[in-house]
Amino acid sequence: MKRNLHADLAICEAATPGPLSADADEWPGNENLRYWVNTHEDGIGCFLAYEDAKFFAEAREGWPEAMRIAIAAEAENKRLRTELKVESLRAAEWEGAAIGCVEMWRKLREVVLTNATGGGGENINDYDIMLNVMDDIESEVSEDGAA
Repeated sequence: MKRNLHADLAICEAATPGPLSADADEWPGNENLRYWVNTHEDGIGCFLAYEDAKFFAEAREGWPEAMRIAIAAEAENKRLRTELKVESLRAAEWEGAAIGCVEMWRKLREVVLTNATGGGGENINDYDIMLNVMDDIESEVSEDGAA
């Protein structure tokens, strides 16, 4: 069963305020009530084992603090998961856009290649120049590892 940290924290905060202390001296007269947990004013509980009394006393301030930390961590985890989903969607959009750009580049290059003369000197036309520029760009992109 998953704990409700907000409800658990409310229970802790409703309890007798701390600090509490566990009395290490054994209380005589009752073997079931041996170690008291005290406020500055009065005893509020008694335990069979000192370790239990110590745990109870320390938990009064320790558990609420641990719960506040856990609640904050859960909120941060939720925020980061949401941010990750948003960024993943953005990355997918950019990847799709990049694929679209590559496809358009290839189509443009086909048109330019079809209209280029492939000649030299006086036979050169604007498409030949564009093809050379496109080849240079592709070469630079390939060298950068982006293609």
